[in-house]
Amino acid sequence: MSADTNFNRELMNLREKSTLCSPDIDGYLDYATSIINFKKYDGRHKKLLKKSIQPKVDSNTINFDLIEATKLITHELTHYLDLTTTVWGVEFLVRRDLALSKISETAQEAVNVSMLNISEILMHKELVKIHRLVRLENIKLAHTVTYDKKYGPIIIIHISKHGDLIAETPLSMLSLLEANAVANEMMAEAKWISTTCGSLSNYHEQRISSRLDEIIKDPNRLEYNILHLLIKLHFPELNFLSKLSLSVAIFDFALNISGIDMSAMANLLVRTITNRETGDALCNDLCRGMSRQVVSFKLILLIHQYINETGLGNQEMTDLLEKDPLSIIISTLKHFGLELPSHKGNTLSFSDLEYNAGIRLLRKHKGKFEPKGHISSMLKNRRIRRTSCFIAHNLKKYELPDLLLDDETRFKMPTRQRYNVTQHWDEMYEECLAFNKLANSPDVNKKFHLGLGEWGPMQELRSRTIAARILRDINNTE
Repeated sequence: MSADTNFNRELMNLREKSTLCSPDIDGYLDYATSIINFKKYDGRHKKLLKKSIQPKVDSNTINFDLIEATKLITHELTHYLDLTTTVWGVEFLVRRDLALSKISETAQEAVNVSMLNISEILMHKELVKIHRLVRLENIKLAHTVTYDKKYGPIIIIHISKHGDLIAETPLSMLSLLEANAVANEMMAEAKWISTTCGSLSNYHEQRISSRLDEIIKDPNRLEYNILHLLIKLHFPELNFLSKLSLSVAIFDFALNISGIDMSAMANLLVRTITNRETGDALCNDLCRGMSRQVVSFKLILLIHQYINETGLGNQEMTDLLEKDPLSIIISTLKHFGLELPSHKGNTLSFSDLEYNAGIRLLRKHKGKFEPKGHISSMLKNRRIRRTSCFIAHNLKKYELPDLLLDDETRFKMPTRQRYNVTQHWDEMYEECLAFNKLANSPDVNKKFHLGLGEWGPMQELRSRTIAARILRDINNTE
């Protein structure tokens, strides 16, 4: 075995062990490199993978091996596109690339800044608690806003069955990312069936729905299912495809909302949290552009309340989700007195402005951590995503990186990015190895945040409100 082969084997072992990979087993995205790794498939499966993403129109042939492959491809590419085409993602990349560029200098500040985003993913594994390993059926959910010294203000969802607490899970960024990937994976299967059979029959819709139910009921997959479980419980009358559309619309909104709009939402959401101290801390975090998973969680609750208060019928909502799923979110926020600045007819939204600002910062690292052509593909993919939040419906339009298979060969997507992912990994090896070690360090894996009672935007808002009320009372007295 050659020295080069030994070196590549070592790289593959590092990818397997990396803390910064998504938790999927058959395939996963390495958030340190933006590279997708497939463990389920190797070079022998290239023909199968190619057929899976090019279903034959009206062939009336169902091949479940091809369906499973297209689901896995869609799941992992959703992770990749969330990382490269959203406001959350470009912020993650800017901070990650800066930390990687400073690793050799042991620049702790740059690493700590990158941990703002990374810790929101890693916290899930540390904080989730399963008290009884039972299926998540006939359950009740409750949530609390609590404070963790390491990760700051967080929402904990408590799952009980027959009066007994069976699990507690943090609402983490991992919850949002995996929920979006699962939803798009299910959409991909529905689209594959519709393409090959001309339409999606009730049988296949029920079969795919049952598969999602199995994920939802699995207590070992709380990072994948908790947001889907909330949607299922709050919108039982919606059909399966409408639930998926609502899910993806909410998740996409949370990943792409601008920092300015998040601050506006924080002003609304702080009124929905009973405990003022932890509520202020959580909403202060939102004002800093963090805790996007809270946006998705609160939107589920607010949309449910909006429907009940306005009497929006099930068919009306289904029609809206089919035509313009974002409109339900905007209508909900308006109902509660919030009209986001980015949705007042601006030709270029704050979300686009923030994304473009991130791209300008990324260009400084072009070549080392962002390979040639990658940023141009990101911009093109961003434009495609802005036309539809449903990644599974437009996968063929995106410019996508090669997928790294289990035997170190590459599967080339039809509309592929031209850079060599293996070479890119080799060039980043030393920095990624050091970065992974730092991410595993308890002293590094924590999130900077404003503590309980510390002065922040929510305290400032409250003080101004009180001052305005006092001034109004004085004027009324005069």
